[in-house]
Amino acid sequence: MEEWARWEESEPDRLAAAQQKAAVHLLETCARVEKTKALLLTAARDVLGDEEGASWVEKQIQRLHRSSILASEEPDLAGFMGDCGTRLREAERHKFAIDTERNRAREALLRVAMTKFGATDLADLWMRTTNPKIGRRRPIDVCLEHNGIELCKAALA
Repeated sequence: MEEWARWEESEPDRLAAAQQKAAVHLLETCARVEKTKALLLTAARDVLGDEEGASWVEKQIQRLHRSSILASEEPDLAGFMGDCGTRLREAERHKFAIDTERNRAREALLRVAMTKFGATDLADLWMRTTNPKIGRRRPIDVCLEHNGIELCKAALA
């Protein structure tokens, strides 16, 4: 009976200590997730730009939370960072491929404009100046769109 009384007296203390330990653990986990998010955000912004990088990171963090909640376990931040690094490298390769295509489109249009104007400076000026034949937009921007090269060539005619 005496042991039972001591146990009843100490039980609230044990519960409070367990709750405090759980709260500290949760705060530590949240701090690690925030630190991971900050590192990931820096890398994503370098690769994808500010807005797109921030959006991409938010999607990855949501994926981390969903997988942790569904598995009812602490997030595997090292694995998560590895997965995100792989995805970020893929995004970087994709962005590089798009940039390469854009550069090719601009170079192709510049060659056509140089043929028309006979001088690189005049062709470059034409590419950077708004043109009423293409909706008061610059050929350097329009050439990146679907059928943009054709529209710009028509504006040169």
